[in-house]
Amino acid sequence: MCEHLGKYRSLMPSLALIFHCIDIADGKGSGQVSSKAASLAVQWCVYLEGHARRIYGMCASPALTSAAILSRHIKKKSLPNPFTRRDIDRKNWHGLQNRDETEEALNILIDENWLKTQRKPIPATGRFPLQEYFINPVFL
Repeated sequence: MCEHLGKYRSLMPSLALIFHCIDIADGKGSGQVSSKAASLAVQWCVYLEGHARRIYGMCASPALTSAAILSRHIKKKSLPNPFTRRDIDRKNWHGLQNRDETEEALNILIDENWLKTQRKPIPATGRFPLQEYFINPVFL
């Protein structure tokens, strides 16, 4: 990320010059690069930095990507409330196709207070029930 942002030292003045040339072509500018063109270049750099951080963030942490995918499905109400991991597995959503991806995504959303978990008591059959996840009503 540092290497990427290091290129902004030349990006910002280049954009400012481009914006200034556009103003000259429109007959709205002349002379040196205007503060308006420089300000617009800075705003573009801020905008592009946000996109770069998201892109690099996806590469750095597949678990966060899986959590983001799951959160979008929660917002779309694609899951019942409560739901189990099996409910997610049955959907076969991209980024949540194996048990590890799904477990990591669920754990992240628990840590971020999107979900609360509860395990049912063990019935007389002795088989462990699936863990249930309750969606925080704030996110519905």
